[in-house]
Amino acid sequence: MKKFTYAFPIALQLLIAGETIAQREVVLPGVCATCPTSTTPNIFGETVPCEGLTNIRDISGSQEYNIDMFRTTGFISQDGTVYTGWNSFQGSLSSGFDRLMTGRYLDIPGVKNHSTNIDNFSAFPAISLWYYASGQTFKAIQRNESSFFVLSDQGKIYTWGNAANQSTGKMYPITGQDTTVFNNTLSVYRAKPKEIKHPEGRAWKAMKVYNSQGYAADDQGKWWCWGQAMKHHMPSMSFSLPAAGVSYGQNADSYARTYIPVRMDRLKVQPIIPASDDQCVLVSKSSALGSDPYTLMPALAYIGADSSVYVYKYIIVKQTNGELFVQRDTTMKINLPGGKAIKLQRVNMEQPTDSRKDIFCVLSTNGKIYYFWEDGTIAQMTNDQYFFVDFVTTRIPGSYGFTEPIERLKPSFFGVPRNRDKLIYGAINLSSPNYSYGYAELAEDYGVPAKVGKIWAHGNTPTYVLVKSAETGHTYVSCGENIDFSKQPYRLYGGGFDISTPAKESYIRAIGGQLGGNTINDPFNATSTTGLPATGFFKLINCSAIR
Repeated sequence: MKKFTYAFPIALQLLIAGETIAQREVVLPGVCATCPTSTTPNIFGETVPCEGLTNIRDISGSQEYNIDMFRTTGFISQDGTVYTGWNSFQGSLSSGFDRLMTGRYLDIPGVKNHSTNIDNFSAFPAISLWYYASGQTFKAIQRNESSFFVLSDQGKIYTWGNAANQSTGKMYPITGQDTTVFNNTLSVYRAKPKEIKHPEGRAWKAMKVYNSQGYAADDQGKWWCWGQAMKHHMPSMSFSLPAAGVSYGQNADSYARTYIPVRMDRLKVQPIIPASDDQCVLVSKSSALGSDPYTLMPALAYIGADSSVYVYKYIIVKQTNGELFVQRDTTMKINLPGGKAIKLQRVNMEQPTDSRKDIFCVLSTNGKIYYFWEDGTIAQMTNDQYFFVDFVTTRIPGSYGFTEPIERLKPSFFGVPRNRDKLIYGAINLSSPNYSYGYAELAEDYGVPAKVGKIWAHGNTPTYVLVKSAETGHTYVSCGENIDFSKQPYRLYGGGFDISTPAKESYIRAIGGQLGGNTINDPFNATSTTGLPATGFFKLINCSAIR
């Protein structure tokens, strides 16, 4: 079968600290490939990938920001190699930002520095990791708005990317780099990976990163945090509680800042170590200096080592003049109605207030999904028709207020049922007087693989999802969602991408087709205006050799 790849041997003479390390031959294959002679097309008639996203271990999907895959994304192959790419140099940020994220800024002896538009539509091994983390394999990759973070099987965390927001230094600490080495030139672009070292020399086992702070667990089950965030997001005895009688969130004493990880020893119960990177067991929120404290008050929620749900928060009294005084901190247990907690999600509310802040969702071993607030209010989100083994939340549809019943605030979600033969999309029906929850079953006619393996969130306005087949190992991406409640069974329509902006072009080319154009009346016949195949709802990530 014909393969569209960049593959070339390169002899690397690695010189580190003046010492010569043995030569190694590095093969850098691209992963944008199709198999024109394949006899096993999917439901849309697309051929399966030869060297595409097959049997990946992890991908840098995130709910914390949008368009992460429109420019540069990252994933880890089955053999533990980190790939980055699918970036576009045509967007306003791309000339520097994408070159940084892919490692193209680094001049490594003997390695071709990919720079053409053809390269943009492929993904290549992260060259910098081959050079600076030689001999390691990787199992987890995450991305915030400006940097990649990877965790190796050998227990090391590395990060590279743009330490953004130079004027206030919001992002510097999470990169583990002191601000004194930075300035407002391109030198802030940190293409060279930097290790986030364990203070005691132990191995890292898991991580969770946000824009301004990060969390990681070690091989003793202890959790650590680093970066810069409001103190209730950095629960460490290394930082004093906010001073009494001082308005929280309005002064430097409200924030914790450290370049070196510190113990999360204010938690009464330590979080559990997840079995894999996509099993989210701790959720927080980015909170950096200068942000509005009212929007940053949601607690840090996590699944404890005992598989119960906890929130760490400050007990705060709001003064008549609007100031927020901290009385004490607390680790509060959330009483899960049934089973043990498996996975957490946080749903960002656009209008958090004193009484209703961000919503947290939790999957239980009983197969049900619950949603709760930091005050302990908890309710069952799903009915007893479906029982799930995995899920990702998306958004709360429509406009809402905070005097409405909690039923109105149920978030939408994609869930993997126990038999894994489909995806279930759930959302509230806004036209229903009691906000009934409707479900659409997404099977092979939507492009969903016959057996669903893993699912990742991807973006936040709205949330798209990435799905891995349990049978073939191929990976798929969704094109957004709207649910039609006008007829049974409920169907999805709409969403999708077009090629209207340069930043989206590489995304569309990376998956080999345009997503979108679907309408409520004809949801399966999308229209393309670009000459690329128009498909949806789930598209095989399988780059076409399109220039």
